[in-house]
Amino acid sequence: MKVLSTALILAVVGVSSSAKAANAAKGDDVAASVKLGSPVDQLLDVFSGMYAHLFPMREIIYEACDQKSLTVFTFTEEPWSRGRITQIWIRKAEDKSVCRDETGALPDVKNEAITARGLRLDDPESKVSALYGKPNKINQGAHGEKVLIYELKPSGAKVEHIKLAVTIIGAKVNGFSLFGDMPGVKKPE
Repeated sequence: MKVLSTALILAVVGVSSSAKAANAAKGDDVAASVKLGSPVDQLLDVFSGMYAHLFPMREIIYEACDQKSLTVFTFTEEPWSRGRITQIWIRKAEDKSVCRDETGALPDVKNEAITARGLRLDDPESKVSALYGKPNKINQGAHGEKVLIYELKPSGAKVEHIKLAVTIIGAKVNGFSLFGDMPGVKKPE
């Protein structure tokens, strides 16, 4: 698996599914029914059976994949924001091996890959502009992808400096990442 090749797989985390609390969350700080800054146990209520990976810099990522659409869901718990989700990354798998490795597969989920405003994978680039307006910044990738960066306002005080990065390949949304900082927590420079 390309994304996880340096990761130490900690566990398959399983919790009963009850997404009502996360679905009640509204605002730009929500994607795939998970609110930025929410406790990890709330994430596991929405996405049961995720793999947890510990990386060398002590961040923990939680991952699962919709095996049918090859949509990868990654949630990050940073070491300076322990116990809280500070990044949500949803994307199309580059190839099947990202979702299906030599030992089987990432846990299969059927959760909806959508932002709070209704942006989905494979939407046309024009829909991004219609939903979010003009980006604050545009980055060009080495492989022809374009990344539109938006600064968003949080719906509560749990996360600040929220940004949405939308990756465009072939005039379609290939992925998006929602990330921010916990108030009072200083990230390493």
